[in-house]
Amino acid sequence: MRLKSGRLWYVPGFGGDSNDFEKWPALVRNIQRGNATPIIGPHLNTHALTPLADIARQWADDYHFPLAPYQREDLAQVAQFLSVSQDFQFPREELLEKLRTDLITRYEHLLTNGLDEAAMLHELMEAVNSYNRSHNPNDPYKILAELPIPIYITADFSTALSEALRAAGKDPQIEICRWHADLEQLPSIYTDDPRYQPSVEQPLIYHLFGVIDEPDSLVITEDDYFDYLLGVATNNDLIPVDVRQALANTGLVFVGFNLDEWNFRVIFRSLIKQEGRGRRRRYAHVAAQVNPDEDRILKPEGARRYLETYFHDADIDIFWGSGEEFIKALHTNIGNGNAAPTRRSTASRRR
Repeated sequence: MRLKSGRLWYVPGFGGDSNDFEKWPALVRNIQRGNATPIIGPHLNTHALTPLADIARQWADDYHFPLAPYQREDLAQVAQFLSVSQDFQFPREELLEKLRTDLITRYEHLLTNGLDEAAMLHELMEAVNSYNRSHNPNDPYKILAELPIPIYITADFSTALSEALRAAGKDPQIEICRWHADLEQLPSIYTDDPRYQPSVEQPLIYHLFGVIDEPDSLVITEDDYFDYLLGVATNNDLIPVDVRQALANTGLVFVGFNLDEWNFRVIFRSLIKQEGRGRRRRYAHVAAQVNPDEDRILKPEGARRYLETYFHDADIDIFWGSGEEFIKALHTNIGNGNAAPTRRSTASRRR
């Protein structure tokens, strides 16, 4: 009775049954022909990793965050406070340690399989991700890895996607956005192998906001996001040509984001506004989105209309359900992964 909308639940999908969405055929065809590019957010991996809003709230309590209560769930704002009150590296190191200790707590039963409490974060994540793939037939990363996709763009700083692709028999290549000068010396597949072209068998994973293996690459504070935006806006070459071509010439599938959060808005402003907007109108684009939170939004229905209007100009249709619900529905529409795709690399699309 206290819910503002007076409703106890909502129906996931495009305003109704997700399987009845009229654009499923176009989306599935784009995927089967290698003409789709997933853009993956951090909320797709909440089965393994602690939600970032929960981490922000705990930091706010532990370190006496002094700003408005509604900002206590915003990791970028709380991390910004820690970078000022402590030092630049503190929120990065604190984040990695928090993720490690939470994995130990949540998956204690895995510690008997050769791991102990001294295990490194990447070792724990590998064990947890492998466990989730083997025990959940609808594991979203497992499903994504089995699709005929040559390029994955991700704002998730975990290694779940690369592990899933290797488990699917593929050889993913990892690239990190070099959004500040200290990252320029990182190894690159484009330097090591100038002939490399992303393909289904050897896909490219492009980490927009860093990866846990390189703590300095993580974009987590407000200043980080501003520096990232400035860097991408002033230097278009920060984004590889293959990624820019995929953004302009394929259907984009956003999954694992909340559309009102920093990470999505920065991606939208820095990537979607690049060249090729006219060509993007040739493809169906989808953003999977949880329903506006009753506890955070005064008028959920109004918020929903606002978001639909905001993304209308970018030709993005919103799926009103969780990322996992969307991936499961996609898997069903593709035919449980048994469709026979036409495999095409990014290079062939450009030609």
